[in-house]
Amino acid sequence: MRISILLSVLALFPAPALAAEWADFAPAFPLTACQDGWVACRVGDEVVNPDLRPDPEGQLLASDLRVGWFDLEVTPVFSPWTGLSEYPFTPVAEPDGVAEDDGAEEGLSMAEVTGPSEVPEDRVEVAGEAVPEPDDALVDAGEVEEAAEVQPDSDRVESGGEEGVGEEAPEEAAVAMLAVEPSGMSCDNLQQLELKAMMGRLSAPEVGCIEATYQAAGKQTDKNKVSRVLIANAHSSDRSEWAGLVARHLEEVDQSDPDMSYAYAKYLLDQGPARADEAIHWADIAMERRQEWVGETFKSRVYALYKMRALAAQKVWTAAEKRHSEAPTDQTSGAAEDARGRVKTFAREWYDYANASGKDTTRAMDLCVSAAGTEAYCAGRE
Repeated sequence: MRISILLSVLALFPAPALAAEWADFAPAFPLTACQDGWVACRVGDEVVNPDLRPDPEGQLLASDLRVGWFDLEVTPVFSPWTGLSEYPFTPVAEPDGVAEDDGAEEGLSMAEVTGPSEVPEDRVEVAGEAVPEPDDALVDAGEVEEAAEVQPDSDRVESGGEEGVGEEAPEEAAVAMLAVEPSGMSCDNLQQLELKAMMGRLSAPEVGCIEATYQAAGKQTDKNKVSRVLIANAHSSDRSEWAGLVARHLEEVDQSDPDMSYAYAKYLLDQGPARADEAIHWADIAMERRQEWVGETFKSRVYALYKMRALAAQKVWTAAEKRHSEAPTDQTSGAAEDARGRVKTFAREWYDYANASGKDTTRAMDLCVSAAGTEAYCAGRE
């Protein structure tokens, strides 16, 4: 009797629903998992999308978590400085003078520098001494997210070496041509223009309007957003224009994104000895921010930066030895010796990092020995 009464009373109250609804799981599947607001993107070697992502222990996490829930380790979306995601499109043929891509080395999302196959080969005799001839195709194009924004100022090193000193670099002239705002056009809605920019399909009036918006922007954060759109568009269409925009961003807006400095250093390395010192400078800037990278991306890109510095220094050394052989003086002799010393130092640092990170050390050792003259120095035995 009592049980019947109890059941009758319980029947008056609705039982709580046991089946969970989709809305209960929404936080686990963020619609915009990427830092730049896209649904999916690449960060280093990893794909980020709304799906659950396993941590190193295999435990599933929401893809937009910046720090792991269980181990407090940084995740691929930790950095807020990531640029626009690469958008799939049919690549535009690179202009002459840019190295062809033979595939990204070691799975890098940004191309890694490749050194000469064998330094002892292809040597040139200069002033009675064998100097390794640098390879012209030192850098892979790869899947470089070349997001950098720069407008060079008057103190910036100009391209051209002995030929073209005092002339305006091609990328600087390309940037100057952008600042023409068409009348009657509005480009306030940058998000609407981003997709076209990433495919390199912004019209000349649209580019001019966006450039005028950049020039008028009063806040660095606003300049940052506008500049990235211009860079994304130029990356797909005009290499010189891209380089000028990258340089402007790095010098005027922000140098905290190591991906930008990395990409720009790679570009400068392809330009030959006249811009090798600039390549070393921006490789150093990227190295200062290397902690933004994590995991295998950190290891591969730091290795590539050490390699870039050594190969850029080698180009300067070769050019210095050539000048000394053509018109030997005490000054040219000293310049060649200083250049050789820098190659020796940079190649030794490249070798040390390659050895510590488990990378191939052959090329670094060959270059170091060619500059130092002894393997003992390069291997740290003296």
